[in-house]
Amino acid sequence: MKNEKNWIGLIVVMMINFSSLTGQSEFTLNDAINYALESHVSMRTADLEGLDAEWAYKEGLAIGLPKITLETRYNYSYIRPKVVIEDFISPILVGVLNQTSLAPELQGFGGDSPTTVEAAFTRRHQVTTGLNMSVFVFNGNYIKGLKVGKMFMDLAKKQKILSAQQVKTNVTNAFNNVIVTQKNMKTIDNNINNVEKLLLETSALYENGFAEALDVDRLLLSKELLTSERLKLDRLLEVSKNVLKYQMAFPLGDPIEIIENLENDVDIILLQNIDLKEEIDLSKRPEHVLLKDAIELDKWDLKRIKTGYLPSVYASASLEENLQRDGLFNSNESGWLPNGVVGLRANIPIYDGGDTRAKIERKKIVLEKREIELAEFNRALILQVFNARTELINAKTNLESAKRTLNLSQKIFDTTQIKYTNGVGSSLELTQAESGLYDAQANHTNAMYDILVAQSALDIATGEINKK
Repeated sequence: MKNEKNWIGLIVVMMINFSSLTGQSEFTLNDAINYALESHVSMRTADLEGLDAEWAYKEGLAIGLPKITLETRYNYSYIRPKVVIEDFISPILVGVLNQTSLAPELQGFGGDSPTTVEAAFTRRHQVTTGLNMSVFVFNGNYIKGLKVGKMFMDLAKKQKILSAQQVKTNVTNAFNNVIVTQKNMKTIDNNINNVEKLLLETSALYENGFAEALDVDRLLLSKELLTSERLKLDRLLEVSKNVLKYQMAFPLGDPIEIIENLENDVDIILLQNIDLKEEIDLSKRPEHVLLKDAIELDKWDLKRIKTGYLPSVYASASLEENLQRDGLFNSNESGWLPNGVVGLRANIPIYDGGDTRAKIERKKIVLEKREIELAEFNRALILQVFNARTELINAKTNLESAKRTLNLSQKIFDTTQIKYTNGVGSSLELTQAESGLYDAQANHTNAMYDILVAQSALDIATGEINKK
């Protein structure tokens, strides 16, 4: 009994582990989008760019913080440097001796002009160690540059929103292709079942002499065409799923299933009221926000460049100790000699050859181009929203028309099929009704797909896709 419990526990653990390894394979649209936002390479790249911008800001911030270094230097003078100095000792000595009894014997000693001697003032061993510190007291370029750096960091993070919008758009379009292909496959499967049923009945009538061989052949041809189309859709579905996997960053070798109700999605879209004159909120588009932030960034960068006319002040301090000895470890010679220095340095720009002026004028040009770009984007965005709304209205109208056509074609086919079964209709009429029904079904499915595409385009234009 105990062994049996152990086996059961082992099996449960294995099942849990297997489940965790296989991962998710069924996705709704929201599931697919969320998966892509967590896995897609563009999202990881956007995260890295935001992180890089954050560290770039910290790098710029570090420039203005105090810098402290500990420096140790050792020199050995194997040839001691010497300087030439005047011999001021001999004249003093002669002057003193002239006052003694040796004066007559010293006549002419030292000559009339001073002589020179070579002297060395350094020891063979020199060791210096000390702390050095430097810091900005005032630097306008640094202060404005910090503001620009922080804005750039925020801009890089907002860029992720634009990357997410593109990911959502690509996943949505690929997802819609899959569900429409699956819808077409279901329709063809139903048509194949109807043809097979009718073929079975017609074959029985033919065997009993109540139908012609041509009737059977026409139904066989119809079945063959539908089966061929079904095979094409199988391959198309595989391609569509692979495209979806790629857009999701899902493993291409793993199976994936789509959970979605096309009719329900379309019905939700049809309930929406589209107003062509509805006010457009430009701030919902990340491109608009990024362009405005870029303009603000350029304005601050212009202020930073203008600080090139301002002086810069730097402070420094150092504390050193110096050891000079002929015998490095001879304690009888002099010990460590301290040295401390503090200072200020000011750089006052007087004339830079017009460099700052040229940078200012170029930045003004960039700023003006940005403003033109924003104005043009806003105009294009308004047009894009208007066209997307119009396309959605047209798609709704086309779907309503396609639905009426499908209902009418289905009614004609059903009536023709009843007439044919009862022997009062021809197989040619049935084939024509069948062809009309297939065309109506295809048009209806395409109209539903157009609805999804139009809604997606409107969500992108208005920025609503970023809320999904």
